[in-house]
Amino acid sequence: MSLWLKKYTQTYTIKLVDLSAKTPLSYGLDFGTSNSAVSVVANGKVNVLPISFGSKSPEVFQSAMYFKDDEVKFAADAVETYLKDLSKADLAVKKLIVTGEQMEVFQGSDKVIVDQVIEYEDYGVGRIMRSFKSVLGNSINFTTNITGQPISFEELLAIFIREIKQRADSLVGQNVEKIVIGRPVKFVRDGSEGKNPVEHLTNAAKLAGFKEIQFQYEPVGAAFGYGVESKEKVLIFDFGGGTLDTSIVDLSSGNVIASHGAPIGGDLMDQALYDNYIAKYLGKYLRYGQNRMSYSESAVSHMISWFDIAEYRTRKYFDYLDTVRYMANEPETIEFIRFFLKANLAFPLRKKIVEAKEQLSDNSEVNFVFNTLVKTINETFERSVFERSIDYYLDESKNIVEETLAMAAVNKNEIDRIIMTGGSSLIPKFRLLMEEMFGKDKVLLFEPFTAVSKGLAVISNKIFS
Repeated sequence: MSLWLKKYTQTYTIKLVDLSAKTPLSYGLDFGTSNSAVSVVANGKVNVLPISFGSKSPEVFQSAMYFKDDEVKFAADAVETYLKDLSKADLAVKKLIVTGEQMEVFQGSDKVIVDQVIEYEDYGVGRIMRSFKSVLGNSINFTTNITGQPISFEELLAIFIREIKQRADSLVGQNVEKIVIGRPVKFVRDGSEGKNPVEHLTNAAKLAGFKEIQFQYEPVGAAFGYGVESKEKVLIFDFGGGTLDTSIVDLSSGNVIASHGAPIGGDLMDQALYDNYIAKYLGKYLRYGQNRMSYSESAVSHMISWFDIAEYRTRKYFDYLDTVRYMANEPETIEFIRFFLKANLAFPLRKKIVEAKEQLSDNSEVNFVFNTLVKTINETFERSVFERSIDYYLDESKNIVEETLAMAAVNKNEIDRIIMTGGSSLIPKFRLLMEEMFGKDKVLLFEPFTAVSKGLAVISNKIFS
């Protein structure tokens, strides 16, 4: 076991006696971009395990971790603790961390071996990790930095999966070592057709304590979560935080006829709201220099990404901002960007945008207020503007569904039921799209946050029993 996993191993003593079983169990894990869920078949019944202890929705486990000092918190607790720490944080205090590694340096003409030391700026808070599934498509097992210490991405994933395992094991009363993990048809940022992400997930699951690991497409899981007793031919529209996945399944035979997908998800819907209403505060219209050069579009878009924003929270980038400040058409925007980065406001801003997006499902407009010490962002989000901004994704979603039908050689009239699941399926415009394509009576919104894990548990039970 790695030092990181030893460091963050926890023990739980909770147990649900009614789930106890004499035979070895196996899990179905829906590892989601925004939320995760784990299920098990015990005593002939599918159970979504309430691993989010103390939560109002205990079966939904937010895909979030918060590292601070020698402690890590998970799910809703991670988010709440991070925001609490952030509200009382001091700005930059420089710290030195001895990594435990050694490096070669020159002293004059002599080469010597010294302890490796990293200087970093401590803002009084730790490191929040959210939507980390969206970076699974990276081809390498990259290393990131947690409070001044390096950790590989697979170890990071293993800490999260191990936490889920420990909580689930405490509920079922077993050390469960077999699992079926859901995977999208196409991962975000992936050009390997799933090879790299599945390898990362497999290695992480092994580090977390699982010995037998298999994968199944998430929409296939949702189909079996909907009902193994059904005789319908269903099209699954699984629309989550990072991907849209579709499958056509004949439940009478259990035959998966076709599966398709694209890296379209709720994260892109968040980005659309950000681009329309918030990006102007963080450099969208910023120009500088005699030739009025545009400020980096990627820098603007990355301000609400925990993964990408790290490259801008550096001394080098702050020096760059200082250089262009006096040549900029909006010097006050430069000041706000500097404050935004130093105060580490990417996550709370993203959280606020997500909350507004969810409110737009039931309201024609939402008043958005984001207070900071330097500036208050006050905007009115309109559903009509939001829906126009996501027209491209609606068209792409329609294309994905039509291509799935073509792959299956199935006419849309042959589909008995459209099962919509995943948190982003709650966006009204996408439900309307499915109703227009197949008819209102055929479309069913089914357990957006737990359908996949339930079906994966059914599949897992068949495979490993």
